[in-house]
Amino acid sequence: MPSAVFDYSKVETVATQLHNANTELVNRLNDLQNTVTAMLSSGGGLYMEQSSPALHDAYAHFTVTLQNAMNNIGNFATQFDKIKKGLADFDDSTQKAVIAAGQKQ
Repeated sequence: MPSAVFDYSKVETVATQLHNANTELVNRLNDLQNTVTAMLSSGGGLYMEQSSPALHDAYAHFTVTLQNAMNNIGNFATQFDKIKKGLADFDDSTQKAVIAAGQKQ
């Protein structure tokens, strides 16, 4: 039979780190998108009438792809949050059931 050990504080720490990383990385990607957009605009440092719009669109698509990947980090964090809560709820309800069963005797 497989063994299981749960350290709620470690799970919470990792979930928090993942939530924070998700937020920070998505924000950073947005900042970079704005920087690239500014650079590719007229007077921004790399403006070419035909190429700049294509570069902008390609980079915007790339950014969305990365943001979706970063949001999956947040999904893992949420999954860990739910596992932690489920285990804590199970532990609590088991304790209450054991106490209630002991009082019935």
